[in-house]
Amino acid sequence: MEAIKNRPYDAGTYGEVLVIDISSLTEVEIKEQGRMVGVTYQLGTELTYEALIMKDVDTKDAFWARLKSYLPQDDYTATTENYSPFKAILFPLAVLGILLAAGAFTYWFAHILETQGGPQRRMRVKVWVAAYYYVVSWIGTKGVLILSVLGALACIAWMAKRMVNPPVKMMMTKKN
Repeated sequence: MEAIKNRPYDAGTYGEVLVIDISSLTEVEIKEQGRMVGVTYQLGTELTYEALIMKDVDTKDAFWARLKSYLPQDDYTATTENYSPFKAILFPLAVLGILLAAGAFTYWFAHILETQGGPQRRMRVKVWVAAYYYVVSWIGTKGVLILSVLGALACIAWMAKRMVNPPVKMMMTKKN
């Protein structure tokens, strides 16, 4: 089985070519909406997982159909899992929680910078800390609030989309 690993290959740039022996496959999974194919295979004594990103959904579907024709039906079990609306929104809900916590912390930090004027002495800090300081002091509390609200609205729209149309996961698992 050959596939292009972790890079779409429609623009003429190829990622790493991955060659996997079909007999070493233990599990292959796809989700109906995306372009990713998850492959778990035996490499020596270890199980290895690779995420293969296909050019588009049609290429992924053709890959899935062709792979299913190569796998012996008596050695593999095909399953289809329909996510419930609740399970579909768990990941966007977690992202929303992290985004709101980061927004609240950044808003508090921007408020401290506006009211106290920043640090009172010089100190050495990592580059990302200095960049965070300068960006937050530049956009201020209103900018942080606007960006946090826009991010929260995007997460809520993502949750609504996944709740209305929950993902479907199809798997081929090797029998022991």
